[in-house]
Amino acid sequence: MGSIEQQVSAAIRTSCDETELMGVIAKAREDGTEQIRNCLARLDELIAAAGNHW
Repeated sequence: MGSIEQQVSAAIRTSCDETELMGVIAKAREDGTEQIRNCLARLDELIAAAGNHW
């Protein structure tokens, strides 16, 4: 998530084109959503693997 924040921050600092800026933000949102989905899927796998050991 840190790299996504850096990408958005860099775009805000350097871009004068609103369309480009909105594109970077949309891409960051997609990437962040993907990372969250991957993390949740991994947690599901760990919980399933733990079985009744909890």
